[in-house]
Amino acid sequence: MTTGQIVLAIVLFDLLFVVPVLIFGLITGFWKPLEHAHPSVEAAEDAVGRNFQSMKIDMLNLGYCVHLKVDATYLHIEPTLLLRLVRAQRMSVPWDALSLKKHGKRMSKVKLGTHTLVLPRWAAEMALPD
Repeated sequence: MTTGQIVLAIVLFDLLFVVPVLIFGLITGFWKPLEHAHPSVEAAEDAVGRNFQSMKIDMLNLGYCVHLKVDATYLHIEPTLLLRLVRAQRMSVPWDALSLKKHGKRMSKVKLGTHTLVLPRWAAEMALPD
């Protein structure tokens, strides 16, 4: 085997095996505890939602990987297909469990227990005004 073939084999192995294992580990470590603590409930009929939103759970950046719905009681977080492939399930976080840290220009930082979430400002503003 040439050096180029060895490098190609290593890169393919990383893409096919190492990266998915790392992603699965991150989802298991950050998403699953929140999912178990905040099971999904049905959104109210007047819930406002947007698809393919970005959010962050501690170090786990979920750019364009969630659909968000907001009603008077809950922030409903639904994973897109990419996250569902690694077994992420929907969750509904009650607004009273969240506390506002700060509103930014486009995103807002909130605390959920020991976790820091970064949400789109439109979602956080609806229930957590300044």
